[in-house]
Amino acid sequence: MLSQDQMPHGGATLAEGSGIPIIHSPRRLAQRGLTLSLLFFFLGLAGVSLAVPRRYVRVEGKRSLPLRVLVRPFSNIYEKPDTASAMVRENVDALQAFYVYKKPKRGSSDGWYEVGPDTRGTVLGWLQADDVMEWKQTMCVSYTHPAGRHPVLLFSGGKALLSLLKAPPNERAEKMRQFNLAIDRKQIPDDFPVISREPKDYIDIAEQFYLMPILESAPFEFETGDEGRILQVAAAAKNERGALTVKSAPEQSFASDAPDFVNNPETAMKSLQMDVIYVIDTTASMGPFIQVTLDTIREVSQAVASDPSVSESVKFGLWAYRDSMTIPGIEFHTKNFTPDLQRIDDFGNTLTTVRPARVGSQDYPEDVFAGIERAIRESQWTPEALHFIVLIGDAPSHELGHPWNSTGQSAETLRQFADPPDTYYIFALHLKDPQARPFWPIAEEQFRTLSRNPGSGESAYKEVDSNASRAFSEASKAIAGSLAKIIQDAKGGRLSIAQLRAKTGPPSSVSASGSTAASGSTEPSGHQPPPSSGSGGPEAESNPIQGEGQAPVAIPTGDQEVSKMVTQVGYAALLEWIGKKKGAKAPRDIVAWTTDRDPEDPTISSLDVRILITKNQLDSLVRALQEILLAAKQADIGGEDLLKALQAIPSVASRGAEIGEAKKLSESKDFFPEFIMGLPYKSLVMDIDNETWSGWGEEERGRFLENIDAKIQLYSAIYDNANGWISLNEGDDPGQFVHPLLLDALP
Repeated sequence: MLSQDQMPHGGATLAEGSGIPIIHSPRRLAQRGLTLSLLFFFLGLAGVSLAVPRRYVRVEGKRSLPLRVLVRPFSNIYEKPDTASAMVRENVDALQAFYVYKKPKRGSSDGWYEVGPDTRGTVLGWLQADDVMEWKQTMCVSYTHPAGRHPVLLFSGGKALLSLLKAPPNERAEKMRQFNLAIDRKQIPDDFPVISREPKDYIDIAEQFYLMPILESAPFEFETGDEGRILQVAAAAKNERGALTVKSAPEQSFASDAPDFVNNPETAMKSLQMDVIYVIDTTASMGPFIQVTLDTIREVSQAVASDPSVSESVKFGLWAYRDSMTIPGIEFHTKNFTPDLQRIDDFGNTLTTVRPARVGSQDYPEDVFAGIERAIRESQWTPEALHFIVLIGDAPSHELGHPWNSTGQSAETLRQFADPPDTYYIFALHLKDPQARPFWPIAEEQFRTLSRNPGSGESAYKEVDSNASRAFSEASKAIAGSLAKIIQDAKGGRLSIAQLRAKTGPPSSVSASGSTAASGSTEPSGHQPPPSSGSGGPEAESNPIQGEGQAPVAIPTGDQEVSKMVTQVGYAALLEWIGKKKGAKAPRDIVAWTTDRDPEDPTISSLDVRILITKNQLDSLVRALQEILLAAKQADIGGEDLLKALQAIPSVASRGAEIGEAKKLSESKDFFPEFIMGLPYKSLVMDIDNETWSGWGEEERGRFLENIDAKIQLYSAIYDNANGWISLNEGDDPGQFVHPLLLDALP
């Protein structure tokens, strides 16, 4: 709960205990307006001069959306629109965003922008038109997890990028290989079209905030049928100056390596910690599998306990979930058996206390989502550790709208909870009971969605016949054992950073002649083959993680297929951990062209499109969604059109929104906040019309409203997460802090 001085402006508060923004009553706002009017009247009679705050320039075609500009490198802010006037700020940070209070007339070639840091009338001074870029929509991009794809290349011109993308696949792959080869060899010709490249390591946008605003965007269809975007982007890092390009700093790969990794990576790796939390269905049908899980942990613990480097670095936890407490004898809804995470021996003892419910549920689904949400949000996770969740269950979760879905979440929104900035990697073991065949598809869909981890092409999902206890044992052993093996190899010097990059990178590129790319120092980033046994790999001299020559304790890893899946996900998590430790930095102080798809495999997304949304804007978006929920209920009760019911909501009228004769919500006036209008994404909510609503049955309407409610819950969690908000300018009030919201997360 925010304190009063942290509340966003615009008359919004938070619903008690929920974290969801609500609106002051219209009556209260009217009373406040009358009081202010009387105050201004009497001050005028007294001869007191009241300065009217300056009004910011709005984006063309918008009623209230402020226009921003991004500053080019080496620019100055002047007191007046004249370079001979006093300088207010010299050499402003590149790509810093400012609000515009006056702009040149259209067609002017030699103009000035009057700018300020906020929308409250604070004016700093003047910037020359040549020193700024207008940023009309606060859209930006961020790098996806680097595992499984090629690094993003940033081109100096759009024509060079378009030429690459239009080339046949083999020719395109060869061009990409040559570009990366030139960068790795630090042999950059004068006419080189690539101005910059994504760093080799994972960038944590929460810790190393970088801004890549979209200046221009155009769709592009690959020969595979996959649709991508050609983007002109600017690149900046918060509180960083100086361009990082393939010419200015090719040896850095745009990373500021932490001293431990440069001088003593073995010591750095020894700080690696791992948390593994089991989320288990403990209803009556799960009794045998609870015992098998206990037996598995006991077997793995014998090996782990004999290797102190592993046993001291891995902690375990357990959340059990069942179903609604309205079921007689169900005992609990969710239960945390490990308020403090435990070493493996203690965890084995804890598992002996777990018992299945003595009564059955009243239907087959359980509240799976509650178990996952509690584990993510309420566990005592170790800071800076690798975080893993193992979901074990035989039934699906109650879906959105069911009274026993206590979270109000779907599998999709829960997956977004688990994604960066604090990533939780999820494995799912789905026990298929032949007698519950009708529930298999929905359970599989939910489990696959929850286990769709960053950096992994496939879900970390394994289905097991509930009658095959040995198969379940081997799969369970593979998860616990393979995760422990990653810690063992990393700390024992058997996993170099170069080897890790190779194992998580895409397949080696094939040249036009059909030969694979060469290995060693000439190999582009992300293409190094794994080193031979006992070798530190291509980076052994600069970044070794050397072993001590002793044979490691053998850890059982069970089912080899599951073990391979777990290892791949674990490596992706480790790659993220290394990027955070090394402080990898994005390219900066450049304007460049790129695409949001991997050119060598257009099925893979390399950039996420986001929108920088302020707390005030998120508040207004939630308010609009809450009004739709209320109108839908009233429309059902009164049998009227949805849009007419929406116009009748008092808060809609009080804020000046007009549905009028609009055929769909996107055509209404001021119902949705202006920042969302015109964005390049498809929205069922914005396109809803009376004909569609009337044609839906009860089930379709319910699903539509449940998805809106899930979005509200997601936005509430984002609002409450202090780590997810960034101040772009010094002095920003909390309502102007921004969050890089995924475009796909909009309603």
